[in-house]
Amino acid sequence: MTMIGEDGSKRVIHNDSVAPTRQQSDIMHELSHIICQHEHEGEDYSFGFPVRKYNTGHEAQAECLGATLQLPKPALLWKTKAGHTPEEIAEHYTASPAMVRRRLGESGVSRIRQYKPINP
Repeated sequence: MTMIGEDGSKRVIHNDSVAPTRQQSDIMHELSHIICQHEHEGEDYSFGFPVRKYNTGHEAQAECLGATLQLPKPALLWKTKAGHTPEEIAEHYTASPAMVRRRLGESGVSRIRQYKPINP
């Protein structure tokens, strides 16, 4: 979650009891809210302190940018060119294999790596 300090600074709080892959994904998601300068639409006090709430559009944007920050296209191109499997890429970038496969598709890297030019 992202919290705003009394001085206006932003702080990302993450749960270190979940898998490292989930921690990495959650941090990138929260950083995306900060990068995109999303304004929250309310606060949830169910944790005993205020947690920012965003609209569904901002959540979708943060999910997409967060995944891109965690697994950028150039990194995926580099690792697939070297012959690494999605599982190996996931381990290297502390991501889940499912997230790697998703990014390989979203980024177009899967399609690029399947392309084989015809030699004249």
